[in-house]
Amino acid sequence: MYTLSVAVDVNPPGVTPRLTQDQVWRGLIIKAENAVLFVPRMQACTVIERRSDGLLREVVNDGHRFREKITFSPPVEVLFERVRHHFPASNTRLNGVSVARLNCEKPADETSSRSAFSLATAPKAAPP
Repeated sequence: MYTLSVAVDVNPPGVTPRLTQDQVWRGLIIKAENAVLFVPRMQACTVIERRSDGLLREVVNDGHRFREKITFSPPVEVLFERVRHHFPASNTRLNGVSVARLNCEKPADETSSRSAFSLATAPKAAPP
């Protein structure tokens, strides 16, 4: 398992406009619904199903098609879980979890966002 975690100040000193927590939250929702706007190598992002607490989307990134279950925990966290992905050339399954979390304990103008990504790979089981 590989894990990467990065924290970014939403409103770094000297940068304008200053974003509110609500604006950043709405940006995370927009990213969940159409990540093509935020991920340069992504060719498609289609919402397949909506739930009261999130959605299921199908994504094409670098020609690889996979699905992600997105769970919203307003107004602080969006959980992106890769639920189906397979690389035929290497016969490998790829499962990943990504979390975008807003730090609301700071003053409103010092909001930060922490993103973490965990990745696990496993050989695909041979058919019976």
